[in-house]
Amino acid sequence: MPKGSAVISEDLAPLPESLILKGERGKAILIVADRRYRRPPAPRPKRETLALSTVLNSFCVKPSGADELFGLLSEVDGAIAVSKMVKSDVENYVNCPVKVVYPYADVERYAKVKADLKSKRAAFLGAHTFHKGVDLLLEAFKIVKLKEGSSELFVLSEGPLRSWVLSQKVEGVHAPGYVSKPEEFFAKASIYVHPARYEPFGISVVEAMCAGLIPIVTHSVGAKELVEELSSRLVVEPSREEIAERI
Repeated sequence: MPKGSAVISEDLAPLPESLILKGERGKAILIVADRRYRRPPAPRPKRETLALSTVLNSFCVKPSGADELFGLLSEVDGAIAVSKMVKSDVENYVNCPVKVVYPYADVERYAKVKADLKSKRAAFLGAHTFHKGVDLLLEAFKIVKLKEGSSELFVLSEGPLRSWVLSQKVEGVHAPGYVSKPEEFFAKASIYVHPARYEPFGISVVEAMCAGLIPIVTHSVGAKELVEELSSRLVVEPSREEIAERI
């Protein structure tokens, strides 16, 4: 593979190869869209340690642990973060300029949707995982149901916690799995909830806003900086009580 003047590394996994392929005069650019940067910064490795990692990688011996990969971040020449939140996180590791560029969202597609703001329905679109906070969402909705018995919740897509979601058998919760047209569910709802414990950005938040839904996100969602332009009250802590209260 030829060496280039600039090599782009999509997060940590291909970073060792990028540092080699850039050559002596090239640049290694890191795209930052991963939740792993939210961790206590490790001590920066010594220069000789970095050199050894690079030499080993040239012989196809890749860094074996996360600490080694994070240590290589100090060799990056530039970084593109998907949100201001992620920018703040990655700046703990790099010695280079970091710019924010939001991910692509299909604005035109979702702008055609008209949300039902009179409904008592909320929606969530994302992987059913712990870091996405799908468990917090269901626990919060249980609280909501005690006060608003006719409320409904669409939990769209799939993931490791999908079987848990189904096992809860909460009245009013609809979990159809993967859907090719989430906008059809957005059109039936008034609120979009993104309860993540950490989400680098959250494209579905933007898409839901384009559809006219009222967004509720946690402080750990990168797209919060767009939601805050509507109201800071729509940004809450990742707790079932606060999410339920705001819904």
